Amino acid sequence: MSRLSELAARLEDELLNSVVPFWVQHSVDRENGGFFNSLDRAGNCFDPLKSTAMQWRNVYMFSALYNSEYKRDEFLELALHGFRFCEKLREPDGNYIPICDAAGNPAFRMGARRGGGGGGAGLMKAMTCIYAGCACAELFRATGEERFRAEAQSCFNCITSALARSEQNSPDSRFPAMRVRGGYMHLCHLCRTMIVNGCEFADGRVNATLRKTFDVLPTFFCSEVGRWLERTPVSGEYRLDNSFFRTVIPGHDFETMWFLAQGAELAGEQKLLAEIPEWTRRIYSYAHDSEFGGLYYFMDALDKPMFDGMDMTKGWWTHNEAMLAAAYSYRISGDAWFLRMFDEVDEWSTEHFRDPEFGEWYGVVRFDGSVRNGFKGSLSKAFFHVPRTLFNCIRVFREADAANAGTTSARAE
Repeated sequence: MSRLSELAARLEDELLNSVVPFWVQHSVDRENGGFFNSLDRAGNCFDPLKSTAMQWRNVYMFSALYNSEYKRDEFLELALHGFRFCEKLREPDGNYIPICDAAGNPAFRMGARRGGGGGGAGLMKAMTCIYAGCACAELFRATGEERFRAEAQSCFNCITSALARSEQNSPDSRFPAMRVRGGYMHLCHLCRTMIVNGCEFADGRVNATLRKTFDVLPTFFCSEVGRWLERTPVSGEYRLDNSFFRTVIPGHDFETMWFLAQGAELAGEQKLLAEIPEWTRRIYSYAHDSEFGGLYYFMDALDKPMFDGMDMTKGWWTHNEAMLAAAYSYRISGDAWFLRMFDEVDEWSTEHFRDPEFGEWYGVVRFDGSVRNGFKGSLSKAFFHVPRTLFNCIRVFREADAANAGTTSARAE
């Protein structure tokens, strides 16, 4: 068995025998519908509030598993279970209530989060539509029911409209209209998901929007500092005069890489595809903690102090996205350096995030990698980042292994 085949087999075992069982056993709310978000180390719910974005991410992940070689009736049943809960949260304008109680009643309005949201409550609500759209696209493929394609298309319209509005307005005359990378990177992923699942519009607008993200996303790389920024003024200049503009989120950086890789592969954009490995290498060079290991969660583009302390923890999803970026960069380039990068992140995650007793991954650890409370789910963590990483890395490594075997066979002939 080849190195890549062994690696894929280990990740598959973790996905099917550790991660999936944890969420199936502990997260499903049989009484109210949907899924519990906030789970402690053992899987007990410690807060009944539900994030609609996380609900949709559960639906997406179960649907994607159903549409894969791991197809089980249970996965589709759980996806539909989540869909029925989420559809009750739909508002007349096509957006969704962002936060609700266990029964689905609106809880409170969420504002923008540091680093990722930035575009206000309207954009935050529309971001929920990103994974509603992805989930419904997967459900359309799974069931063939037109209502799911229609909802995916409605979500697409919501997010593109919200992005356009957010870039035309600013809070006041002293603050420029902003472009937020999180909106475009997730839009890239939504477009690709809709296309491969048969949810394109007759006029081809999803494909056109996908190609637009190829143009917009690289503009967030500031060559002056060699970092990817979260926000830039719509006018195009870079702002490094305060902490707000200097926010760097390595998890988004790595996520941008593999979203672009998937989209560029689908669109046949070879020039863009060829740039991704070097971008990934640069991100890893500044995101890696040479003292304690692992990857920084939040950073300042000029390495200034971060006043809110977000740079003093390390998060599971940064490491998930780094594993994916490394896997895709290896498949694109064939450079063994990216396998070593994958191994480093994978090994640090095994030591600090993977729970050997209860399964799944801890959400956040201290700067040195020690575990503080070991939560497994929250309003930003669900059955999503970890299984998505394992699921996609398995596929990438098996495809790369097959390509390597084909090359070896051709040379032998």
